[in-house]
Amino acid sequence: MNIGDLVRYRDEDGEDVPGDSGFLGLGIVTGFDKDDDPVVRFQCDPQRGDREAFFKWNIRVINEHR
Repeated sequence: MNIGDLVRYRDEDGEDVPGDSGFLGLGIVTGFDKDDDPVVRFQCDPQRGDREAFFKWNIRVINEHR
């Protein structure tokens, strides 16, 4: 997982959370925190911004930045 990768949020069961549920949708990795967890900006969550990291196991890369 790298900065610029297109990602989707996964729930505790490892299932993708659908974007049409209004939860998060697709996101882009904008950085990493001190624990090396990805900081992601999601299209359906404009209030959170890009300051909050998500656990790696909750993020699935769907398109790697080249």
